[in-house]
Amino acid sequence: MYGPGRCLNLIVARDLCEVFEDSLAPLADAILTVKDDDSAIEEDDAPDELWKMVVYLPNEEALTEARRLIAAAATTLGLTGVPDSDVEPIPLEDWAARSAEGFQPIRVGRFYLHPSHATPPVDERWPLQIDAGAAFGSGEHETTSTCLLALDALAADGVAPGRVLDMGTGSGILAVAAAMLWPAPVTAADNDPIAVEVAAATAAINGVGDRITALVSDGFAAPGIAASAPYDLITANILAGPLVVMAPDLAANLAPGGHAVLSGLLRTQVAGVLSPHQAAGLRLIRRFPMGDWVTLVLTRDAEDLEQGS
Repeated sequence: MYGPGRCLNLIVARDLCEVFEDSLAPLADAILTVKDDDSAIEEDDAPDELWKMVVYLPNEEALTEARRLIAAAATTLGLTGVPDSDVEPIPLEDWAARSAEGFQPIRVGRFYLHPSHATPPVDERWPLQIDAGAAFGSGEHETTSTCLLALDALAADGVAPGRVLDMGTGSGILAVAAAMLWPAPVTAADNDPIAVEVAAATAAINGVGDRITALVSDGFAAPGIAASAPYDLITANILAGPLVVMAPDLAANLAPGGHAVLSGLLRTQVAGVLSPHQAAGLRLIRRFPMGDWVTLVLTRDAEDLEQGS
């Protein structure tokens, strides 16, 4: 069984990967980069060595737009032709089965992430059930793990948000974690309707479905997001490109004194993601690095509260 998603495999020289990633990031559910010959990627690889970008796209329309963006990027770079590529449909059932086979319970901070077939120990503080599905996010990836650590740290520091937004919710894992940590209402948004369904199901099986509103939104565009703004906490575990584009909207929807947890970016992308958020009035207060990835915690200073009192 195949869903509407498409997997675009693009062969690109190493030194051009970032350009194509930035072009495709707003369209993609995820982008993975591997060597074309399946050998390990090394920091000293030659700039012209061929790498493969695996771009997961939600539907045929996104694939058409991706091809247009690839051609435009190739022209901008002065290439003589468009990079080689091929397309595969994404098998939803096979994807879920493979994920279920490989997903084992893990502890992240005070959270214990487990599939439905694994019963958590009775002494676990925050057991969070997450099953494989057609949306990204089981907690195993460094970006999700560091987001959970960031949320745990904020709670330990006494942060108590009144409203929470999980942008790009995927499987809903961060929305559920926030609902477990705090009694606040949580809005879980994603541009993929399948992800929204999965997030709502994840909230229900973890007993917090009554406090999580899952909705489809292209960034911050949905009326339901504005209706609950401003938020005291916004999480966004997506990709560097969309984070940069959405920085002004994120800042506009974050309450003075609020916090933002940003992830889905490589260490090399920190400066590029941080700059537009600082320009929008946010300040970096903590980093959570893990492997090649890093999660950033930012705040919007609360001086506006005194001026308005």
